[in-house]
Amino acid sequence: MRRFDLWSLRVRVALLVLLTVVPALALLVYSAAAQRRQAAAAARETTLYLVRSITREYEGIIESTHQLLSTLALVPPVRAQDGATASALFADLLETYPLYANIAAALPNGDLLASGLPVTGRVTPLGRLYFHRALETRQFAIGEFQIGRVTRKATINFGYPVLDEAGRVQAVVFAALDLTWLNQRAREAQLPEGSVVVLFDRKGVVLVHHPDSARWVGKLEAEAPLVKTILARSSGWTESPGLDGVPRTYAFTPLRGPAESPGAYLAIGIPEGRIYGEANRALARNLLLLGLATALVLAVAWVGSERLVLNRVDSLVQATNRLSSGDLSARAGLPHGRDELGRLAAAFDEMAGSLERLTRQNLELTADLERRVEERTAQLEAARALFVGLLESAPDAIVTVDQEGRITLVNAQAEKVLGYRREELTGQMVEILVPERYREIHVRHRAGYLTAPRTRPMGVGLALYARRKDGSELPVEISLSPLQTAQGVLVTAIIRDITARKRAEEAIKSLNEDLKRRTIDLETINKELEAFSYSVSHDL
Repeated sequence: MRRFDLWSLRVRVALLVLLTVVPALALLVYSAAAQRRQAAAAARETTLYLVRSITREYEGIIESTHQLLSTLALVPPVRAQDGATASALFADLLETYPLYANIAAALPNGDLLASGLPVTGRVTPLGRLYFHRALETRQFAIGEFQIGRVTRKATINFGYPVLDEAGRVQAVVFAALDLTWLNQRAREAQLPEGSVVVLFDRKGVVLVHHPDSARWVGKLEAEAPLVKTILARSSGWTESPGLDGVPRTYAFTPLRGPAESPGAYLAIGIPEGRIYGEANRALARNLLLLGLATALVLAVAWVGSERLVLNRVDSLVQATNRLSSGDLSARAGLPHGRDELGRLAAAFDEMAGSLERLTRQNLELTADLERRVEERTAQLEAARALFVGLLESAPDAIVTVDQEGRITLVNAQAEKVLGYRREELTGQMVEILVPERYREIHVRHRAGYLTAPRTRPMGVGLALYARRKDGSELPVEISLSPLQTAQGVLVTAIIRDITARKRAEEAIKSLNEDLKRRTIDLETINKELEAFSYSVSHDL
């Protein structure tokens, strides 16, 4: 079984297949994102349309209530303050108009005159904004959103003054709009499951919550993120957790309250899961199909690469290993087709054949070269032996020095002339043979001494002094010549003792000086004789 290798050709083929899937994956993600954006835009449009529709309906209800109350202010039982008859009329109206939680009338002092709902105990509209504004303005008045004292429901009350012929307020008729009509509108809208309709006043008190009214109505939720956002922005849309913590997309708008100011805020929210559900399902479905297709393509590539590529590559690898281990007869064993691997197999077989032929030729050349090296070595040994023999039989002292100035060879005559044994000089710096008074100069100019012979004719003599082992100075004549070797250039110094010559030169110099003195004395005598002869001749 083939061992798994992260960088194998099969894995690379699989990675290439995966790379081809990346654009499709990116397209799926992009399409899903676009679908999600479209779904979010559609949800916002739906909720905004519904909010605006309810708002328009609410405005229509206000106008209808205005007309209803203005009509009731003119009916005889109300103007005559006939409480029983007015209460019966109001009760009939509640059956006709179920939108209202109650229709009633009260005297200016707050005493209840008539009520469509039965009332127990003393109930007064005193303290309600709609009542006081109707008394003060003598016009239609809108109150605040509230929880009714009689109805115990979330309502908004409207008041209208009953005036006598003199224009004085005789009573106030009012109607309490039951806000639960919003629940009915939410049900009729057939919103997605999990959607909510929320109405809360300016303080954040929940007036309507569909569904779960019993759980939320009357609660103060001023610190909830949704309530804070709506109170800050008044109208628009937002994505926020609801009062129950479920993320939703909300559209919201204010509802008119007293003095045309916002009295409450209506918000309709659709859960994000419902908005993006179809897009998410489509993305999951497409990803599943893409994954299945990718798995199928990977399986085909995995098996196909084994049969079409890897087996042939293995044959080439095995042949290469055999060739690298020294088996020059190794061949790929693959047909030399026109495809890439076929051409590679043909090139490999041709290379292996050429390598086998070249190896045989190299072996033959190596054998011939070894034979020539042996012959050359024998010649060099013979030459070396001859050189050593000549060196040892030479009448003059011979010393060889390498380019660093170290003595490498000394002959027997050098031992006699210089007073050192060979092992004492070999490896020493050449300055050991230079007198103390010349050593510093010699060290500074050693490189010139060692390289100068390369440009000098062989046999040129340099008259110098050599220092012997006992410290004495020996006049010598040195001839330098270079010798190229495998280790570099060696300088051979032939040192000839010229002590006798020096002595002869000194003797000749002494004789010359004596002869010169004698010549001077002879010239003096001659001059004296000439003077004497001159005087004698004059005397005679």
